[in-house]
Amino acid sequence: MTDIEAEGHVVDHVVQAITKAHPEIDASQVEGLAHEEYAKLEQNPVQDYVEVLTEHAVKQRLHDA
Repeated sequence: MTDIEAEGHVVDHVVQAITKAHPEIDASQVEGLAHEEYAKLEQNPVQDYVEVLTEHAVKQRLHDA
C-alpha cells in the first residue's frame, strides 16, 4: 500500500466512524481534520496506531470546537 493509499484508508475510516456515530457533523469537516491529524502522525516510526490516534485527535478537536 502506498502512502497516499494508506492516508486515504485512514481518512475514510475516520470519516465513516465519526459520521456514523454523529450524523449531525459534516463529513467534509471531519475529512479535513482527519487529513490534518494524519499529516502530524505519518512520519512516526511506529505506524500501528496511526488510525486510532487520528480518529481520537479528530474527535477531540470536534469536541473542543
